[in-house]
Amino acid sequence: MTENGWPPDTNAAPFVSIPLSECSRVTIPGTTLTLQFQKGAPAAILPAFMADLNWYVESANNDSAYNDEASWTDGNSVGTSNHLGATAFDYNWNDHPMGPKVPELAAGWQGSEITNWQPEELRVRELLDYYTYKGIQMVWWGNDWDSPHDSMHFQMGYHTFENQDICQEFIATFIDTTTGFSKFKEFKASQQPAQVDVLVKATGLSTDKCAEIFPTLVEGLTLAQCVNVNRIAMFIAQTREESDNYNTTEEYGAGPTGDAYKGRSWIQITWQSNYAAFGAWAFRQGLIADPNQFVNDPTSLADIKWAGVGAAWYWVARHGGHNLINDDCDKGDIRAVTYTINGGYNGLDVRTAYWNQAKAVGDDLLALINAGATKSDDSAAAPAAPVGALTAEEQRAMYNEVMKRGPSRSFLATDGKAVETELGFIYNIDGNAWNLMLTISYLVGHPLAMSQVEAVAKGHFPDGSYVDTNAWLQQFGEEYCQGLVAFKQKLDALFAFGPAAVPSAQQAPALIAPTLGIRTREAGPADNRAGAVPAKKSPAKKSPPKKSPAKKPAAKKQPPTKSPATTSPTTANAPAEEPVK
Repeated sequence: MTENGWPPDTNAAPFVSIPLSECSRVTIPGTTLTLQFQKGAPAAILPAFMADLNWYVESANNDSAYNDEASWTDGNSVGTSNHLGATAFDYNWNDHPMGPKVPELAAGWQGSEITNWQPEELRVRELLDYYTYKGIQMVWWGNDWDSPHDSMHFQMGYHTFENQDICQEFIATFIDTTTGFSKFKEFKASQQPAQVDVLVKATGLSTDKCAEIFPTLVEGLTLAQCVNVNRIAMFIAQTREESDNYNTTEEYGAGPTGDAYKGRSWIQITWQSNYAAFGAWAFRQGLIADPNQFVNDPTSLADIKWAGVGAAWYWVARHGGHNLINDDCDKGDIRAVTYTINGGYNGLDVRTAYWNQAKAVGDDLLALINAGATKSDDSAAAPAAPVGALTAEEQRAMYNEVMKRGPSRSFLATDGKAVETELGFIYNIDGNAWNLMLTISYLVGHPLAMSQVEAVAKGHFPDGSYVDTNAWLQQFGEEYCQGLVAFKQKLDALFAFGPAAVPSAQQAPALIAPTLGIRTREAGPADNRAGAVPAKKSPAKKSPPKKSPAKKPAAKKQPPTKSPATTSPTTANAPAEEPVK
């Protein structure tokens, strides 16, 4: 038998794979991928598990498309390989090389679009738990072997061959044999009744409708930084009204731009420029691999998965002449939020009613942002949503601390007011460190720095970036980079003629200062103004004193005649500075 106890007989010589006549070619549910699996339990359990990986952990349609998956092999270098019996499959092998063990970074299970780029191991473990029945683990993960660690590899579990009656019970109970999908998705929904129920209370919509919109709403709330009752209630109210009570993710009719870039997502992102800006933002969040995805494929923005995410982008973006939406949420100013989103006050009464309905749920709304806690056992739930372990009062205290603003501690700061939050200061540290790195890299001629600095010097800033929304920072950055370009031109000119052209310590200030906008004094032979530091003279070598004969007391000296005030007392005997040439 093969390593997991399933046929074929590996004691036969030569080693042969199970005949394809004893396999079923199965299309993995939810994909166009087809693979061969041994008839019976393997052909039901393994494709269902693979479909769950594809839906819940990471897509099989990765950068290699469906070209790095396999099940049955015609021969194998390992004589007891489970691939010989078509009771195993490898998943995204280009992403998960053999050797490293999860959670090591090299194993590759560090995040996907599906997990919002959070580590995937907990989700794989969750699936393995679901596929365990009456003490029999239906699927084994090669990552858990002592040697070799093979995290791409999944196979029928040990003792499944001799317990096929239990396997068939599992299939009958937990797999929909009509579609081939397991019932894991339904199981997941049953694990979060409290959160879905909160959404039902907050909206008055049906349980089925709330379960349908729940994942994208939660992701939207998270990305929109809706961390208190006012923000959550406002997000629900505004997205409900903008999406016709969550009945559409696409503008009715052609819209102002025709069908191509019409309003899509729950806040009706419209125009190609906004599709591009949203794509750039989603790319920076790690949500998509191509920042031009929605420009190239605009209809994909109507997918329900982007409904809440699109709303979140608009929610946190800066809109000229308006406050940040969350700031107005914290003030309870629904008129201001409505105007920022709608451009007017259309549906204000309805939005207000929705807002009050959601606010009436109170602190229970916070369960929506702790929706990661879906495992039934405490040990698995705790890492997913540690905030959920805090009381509402503790969460408010933590929120207030995070949002508290403080002053800059720079000795060059001109504003002593509370100007930024703790997180904002961290972002500023990152920004300044990157500015410094690019400044140094530019001066030594690094290509990336050269293109970026020279682009900013011309007033070109990346679309959708923070600086793109901040006029003061744009002006400061443009002037800084213009000065940097001029400074580098000076340096390049100096060093172009070799070491002899390098200025002396006395010459350098006059050459560099004008580039940086610093005024310097003229220096010359007669520069004996007060405050100049006299050059030190080497003392003359003295001869040993000779004993002189006794002298008569000298006559009392008269005070010296006062000379014209043309020199400073501290510099009268100092040599003139060397003139700058």
